[in-house]
Amino acid sequence: MNFDFKMRAKDLPYKTKKEVITSYIGKERKFHAELKVLLEKIYKNAYVEILDGAEEKGKDIVVRLQNSFGEYEHIAFLVKAVNKLSGSSRSKTAEIVIQLQQCFKTKAQLQDIHEEVAISKVYIINTGTITDGAKRKILQLIDEPSYKNNTSFFAIEDLTKFFETHYPEFYFNNDLHIFFKERLKKVEHYLLDEKQLISFIEPKIKRLNKTKKEMLYQQQVRPSFENISEDLFGHFESFSSFLELVTQSRGKQIILVGEAGSGKSVLLFKIILEFINNFLRGNTLQQIEKAQTLMLPVCIRAMDIKDGKLKDFEKHIETFYSTSRVNAIQTIMIDGIDEVCSEQRLKIKNWVEHYAALQENPPTVLFSSRTNFTIFDEFREYTQYELMPYETKQAISFIEKSVTKDSILVTNIEKSLLELEGQIPFYPMALRLLIEVVEKYKEIPASMTELYNRYIGIMFGEFDMSAEIDQLYEPRIKREFFSTLSYEVFFIHDRVQISYKEFLDFINLFCKRHSFITHQEKFLESIKRVSILKIDKEEVYFSHKSFLDFFIAYYFKDNKEELIEELEFDRFYTLYTSTQQWDDVVSFYFGLRTKINKHEFKRLKHNIEKLDSSFDKRLHQFYLGRIVQYGWMTQSDFKQEIIAEGMKVSLQLKEDFHLIFKRQFKMNIPSILSNIAIFNLIELCYSSSFLLNETKKLIQHIDEDESNLYFAILYILKNAQVLDRRYVNRNLRKIVPKIQNISNLQDKVLLMMLIDFFEKKGKIELDKELSENIDRLILKYKKRFPDIFQTILSVKKSSFQQLQHAF
Repeated sequence: MNFDFKMRAKDLPYKTKKEVITSYIGKERKFHAELKVLLEKIYKNAYVEILDGAEEKGKDIVVRLQNSFGEYEHIAFLVKAVNKLSGSSRSKTAEIVIQLQQCFKTKAQLQDIHEEVAISKVYIINTGTITDGAKRKILQLIDEPSYKNNTSFFAIEDLTKFFETHYPEFYFNNDLHIFFKERLKKVEHYLLDEKQLISFIEPKIKRLNKTKKEMLYQQQVRPSFENISEDLFGHFESFSSFLELVTQSRGKQIILVGEAGSGKSVLLFKIILEFINNFLRGNTLQQIEKAQTLMLPVCIRAMDIKDGKLKDFEKHIETFYSTSRVNAIQTIMIDGIDEVCSEQRLKIKNWVEHYAALQENPPTVLFSSRTNFTIFDEFREYTQYELMPYETKQAISFIEKSVTKDSILVTNIEKSLLELEGQIPFYPMALRLLIEVVEKYKEIPASMTELYNRYIGIMFGEFDMSAEIDQLYEPRIKREFFSTLSYEVFFIHDRVQISYKEFLDFINLFCKRHSFITHQEKFLESIKRVSILKIDKEEVYFSHKSFLDFFIAYYFKDNKEELIEELEFDRFYTLYTSTQQWDDVVSFYFGLRTKINKHEFKRLKHNIEKLDSSFDKRLHQFYLGRIVQYGWMTQSDFKQEIIAEGMKVSLQLKEDFHLIFKRQFKMNIPSILSNIAIFNLIELCYSSSFLLNETKKLIQHIDEDESNLYFAILYILKNAQVLDRRYVNRNLRKIVPKIQNISNLQDKVLLMMLIDFFEKKGKIELDKELSENIDRLILKYKKRFPDIFQTILSVKKSSFQQLQHAF
């Protein structure tokens, strides 16, 4: 159904419109919310804030306007919700005069942008009538001419026209069916780019961990590999099942992680849209109207609340849906919790959990974040889900939805997807960039960083042979501008968004540094046209944080010599082991360089050695495989050295994870779980096609080292689909006898069980002789050490009873 609110509002009798407005008499605070929406629609691109508390000094709402010269004007709205303001009502007019004088004399404290501003104009508004006598009386009592000249009145007669013209939906907000339709538009606008919704393909969402209750249930049945196969191969939620999990359950705590550009934000707001659509499909207008309370999901960006207080957070929650109806919150979703510092993360987490605990029916809580081990630790009690890359079939569907008019382009990209597997993860953002790059360059980029680099080249107009001579320098200038802005204004001050004023200040500074930029306004306009930077009247930020990470890395690469001279380049190496938000900068840096040399590797290792925790040292050493995936043109022999560094800590890292899981669950746990953690880490850090040949060579010449043997088995099982069958069998025949010499019985048995399990699941195809040999060995171990299988697959009896008692 398509609603033409303006036509419907125009057709409404004046009496009806008047009754809607007068229904707010005595409800001044509720009217503020609707008036704010009206003012935002009247004053396009203006900033509007409702002031609460004793500090408002008569200024119920303040509007901040900017003229063409960049100067600000601030207008205050003094709001009353009484039936009639008349000249005979001395106490009421005297109160208004005092408040009016306060509006002009005292500065407004704008909490959301942290500024004190002077008021230049005041509008007195009433939801009822204002008599001419009241207007004359108020103006007579004001001594200052400038106050009189800048004071105006709006009563119900004016408000009916304003709402009809600018905000006609106001008259139908009690029609909740229409209310929801309008909220759909609001959420779609929040996503900034409607193309992201049009091309939305249902993702695969993998569950990463189990709760104590689920582990308890698992022990009520006979322990076996079948019971933990979902841990090895993943338990996946569809979009519809995840939607149901998030919006229909109560009191759950979820952390959703994914790589940069994996579509986390789009998924969360898609959940809101789908919830509303399902609600409208499943309820008639009469059923909606009769509902006393609506159970609704909300989604807020962490960046929008990081600098506020608890009451500001509660205000965001309560105003996500602008309606006078009483609503209860079904689900609270906080997007991008990794984009704020650790201290702010803890503060926001506490706010959300505190708010949820106070509700009669606690809502489900969901946070989203880039994949980050620090986040995992901070949210260790939460159930973890990961947004996975598209499979090839999904990626093709995404491309076909995104490119509707160019069948040749679609065909060319689809043919290249198989070639790109293992080099570029098929995330929504990567695929969108790929479409743009292939359309422009008619060829496929080799790596993720090259994909970003070429896309940015398109944005900046590089290789545009039709450009005028004086425009040919623009791309280089823009790269210089964006990288310097990213480093000096964002990175140095540890922020992902800045004020518009700071942005203009940097423009001035940059133009002074580069005297050849003779038209500053023209340069500013050219920067505003680059879509990767979002610029509004209050704040400036990158459309996706990965672009900010890319340009910081670009600055480090482009200014390396100067930074080394100024002793500032050391800061780069510390990012690798930092718990803050810039770890992707390191990956992009080596992606831009396309290689890592021995000096850089030594510096990274030096910073790893300075870490206090042995676990952190081993984890970052293992994670070096991910760095060399980005530096894909690193010499093959040196790649092998780096991979070998990860291999030699893999077994001890498994033990570290086992201890961490014991602390997390406060009980002894099946040892298989820590092996699954390493299995997933190998996928993240060593399964790229850029490391395939080097890893194969290392495994072909593997020695008796237990950690190397352990890594080799898990790598072969994880990557069996890309390793040919002959390679798998040839190397397992060599490795299986060596496994029998491993000193730890549990490790030895577990590796044999894993090989057997993968074969029975059809994940690997073994030669008959090798398969029979493994069966004989497992049977031997079962007869000699029956208890060891229980330890690998299940909780110890004492811990099981302790866990059972807890529930």
